[in-house]
Amino acid sequence: MGRQGKVVAMSTTDLQDCLNRHGLWVVSLGRSGSRLVAEDIDFTGMALAGINLMDAELPGADFSGTCLRDADLSGGNFGSARFADCDLSAAWLVKTNLDHARLDRARLVGTKLCRASLIEASLHDARLDQADLSGADLEGADFGHASVIGCDMSRVFFKNTACPEPVCRAWLVCRKPG
Repeated sequence: MGRQGKVVAMSTTDLQDCLNRHGLWVVSLGRSGSRLVAEDIDFTGMALAGINLMDAELPGADFSGTCLRDADLSGGNFGSARFADCDLSAAWLVKTNLDHARLDRARLVGTKLCRASLIEASLHDARLDQADLSGADLEGADFGHASVIGCDMSRVFFKNTACPEPVCRAWLVCRKPG
């Protein structure tokens, strides 16, 4: 939440304009358009499947109930954002900052979270089946009742991570000796 603890609602037109300018910024490698930088924006329930939010700065944003299937959020800052009940299946979140994010009941099936930072993130009841968490920082993250079938957890940093037995067992199976 923002400085006043409130999520900012933008008109659909303004939000679409910001998303379009960011898309142009990404494909032009920063030569045109503008990078999406905003705090506490409300994306609740939107259909954003396949959207490119690469390198976006959206700390505290609320994506609850949003469809972000096949989206690219790589390299972005989504610290303290809310993704409760969000569909992030097959999305790219490589090197993404998700510190303190709420991903409770999120669907992250087949999602790429390589080298992502999920420090103190909450993933209660999240589905991470077939997700790639290799090299991710999960310090203090909470995986209560999360499903991690076939999840790649190689080189994951687990300090003080609250994980149910299946998560810890999956990590031990994937862990490379030495």
